[in-house]
Amino acid sequence: RTAGYALCAMSYMARRPAVGWHVCSDISRATGIPSNYLSRVMGALKTHGFVESRRGRRGGFRIAVPPDTVCLLDLVDTFDHLSARRACPWGLADCREGAFCPLHESWQKILCGVVDRLRETHLSDLMRGNGEETLTDLTKIAPHS
Repeated sequence: RTAGYALCAMSYMARRPAVGWHVCSDISRATGIPSNYLSRVMGALKTHGFVESRRGRRGGFRIAVPPDTVCLLDLVDTFDHLSARRACPWGLADCREGAFCPLHESWQKILCGVVDRLRETHLSDLMRGNGEETLTDLTKIAPHS
């Protein structure tokens, strides 16, 4: 969920470059992300260099990098480390290299497909539309092959 919130907030800001500095309350209201949670998400995005912040009356957050240089995998991995998941998705101790559980191979193929799609898709790909989409709507915006 956290990675989804980050994608939603970044997409919202990317579609409004003329606004400049975005306050959390506006992002929260437009996207439906709880404002107290959004401030933590934005702090993590700042720590990883995706956004910059400014305090004060005319402060807020803005995207620190061009949207066409940000692949969605980098954003997702900031929170979920999706590309590093290799363990059994069901947590089975006996599922390991050379003795995988029956579903492990299928799960890894699905996971690799998701990781590949996120690597191929950039923040700029989510900049279509009016910017009022919620997290649920983002799946309709992303390109499909």
